[in-house]
Amino acid sequence: MAAIPATGAALFFLRPHAGFWRGYSIAALVFALTSLAAFLMVVIDPRSLMAGLAFPRILVAPLFTLAFLLSGGFAPARAARIKLFAAAATEITGFLCWVATCLLRNF
Repeated sequence: MAAIPATGAALFFLRPHAGFWRGYSIAALVFALTSLAAFLMVVIDPRSLMAGLAFPRILVAPLFTLAFLLSGGFAPARAARIKLFAAAATEITGFLCWVATCLLRNF
């Protein structure tokens, strides 16, 4: 929580650099897809090594969701904003699917 003001200030000063936002928003989307891939690893074979490695990735998804939402709020271009919000939605979708799967397996 203490890093949010500093991160917000950095994003504010990066607003005029369109190349940064273009690259960052594409990288955020690609990274967010790993959340769904991690969820699929857990669903396909929950006892595999890959599922064990996917577990920490899924647990940090809410933090990345907040980071992408914060970044989307500072993004100057509409396209970058949409990509960052889509990345946040993808992150939270992967996390919520994992939570639902865990709850269904326990019942």
